[in-house]
Amino acid sequence: MSRFERFRFVEGGKARERDDQEAKRRKVYVRKRSDQRPSLGYADPSKYAHLPDDLNDIMSEDMILLGIGLNPGLMTATRGYFFANPGNLFWPLLYASGIIGEPMRAEHSRCIVDRWHVGLTNIVNRPTRSSSELSFDECVLGCHRTHEKLQALKIVPPAIVCFAKGIWEAFFCMIHGKKMSSSDKRAFAYGWQPDVLKIRTAGHDDPKCVRIFVIPGTSGRVTSHSIEERIEIARQLGDWTHHRIGVFASKP
Repeated sequence: MSRFERFRFVEGGKARERDDQEAKRRKVYVRKRSDQRPSLGYADPSKYAHLPDDLNDIMSEDMILLGIGLNPGLMTATRGYFFANPGNLFWPLLYASGIIGEPMRAEHSRCIVDRWHVGLTNIVNRPTRSSSELSFDECVLGCHRTHEKLQALKIVPPAIVCFAKGIWEAFFCMIHGKKMSSSDKRAFAYGWQPDVLKIRTAGHDDPKCVRIFVIPGTSGRVTSHSIEERIEIARQLGDWTHHRIGVFASKP
């Protein structure tokens, strides 16, 4: 049984049954919706103004990795935990790839930075049902805000990971001042990117270079990559994390 499969059994039958039922319900709902209406377009912020938009970042000075999501989905915004939808592969993917050394659930997400030195943030604060309801410009603006958050730290993490290609495209635009060209998109490959974020912190003249890793989106809506493919890509980052500070061996 793989690490991904074992994740389904770690917290008891009742929790597993509840999540399985929710995941099945959600898959049926998504399938019906996709048959009946086209994908959603840009949504004015007022559409979801009734939902919280104050999901707090999980960051610390001793991070080795900052995970970057796009924006909260409706369930995440309502529950107040990162990647709270049980149909999202985020948490089992982190464990299956070795980025974290034990299974975690969304409601325990604030422990991730203390336990595994991994932080979490989103580039856009406002919640939407679909990523297509965000504009590209607000995603790029969110990348600039994330850059400022990193500059405010005394110690910058050596790497960030974008949990979707679209997030990387926004960062690419921030770095280069232009959108990815057709040739840029053809040359793209998941994993470590040739670009880095240059972070200049207070009291330091030389900027720190932060490496960038990209993983396919973990939403259940993403069908371009299988679970196995996503785990294989993310395992490169898990190996790097393990090698970087020996975090798994150092924790009881």
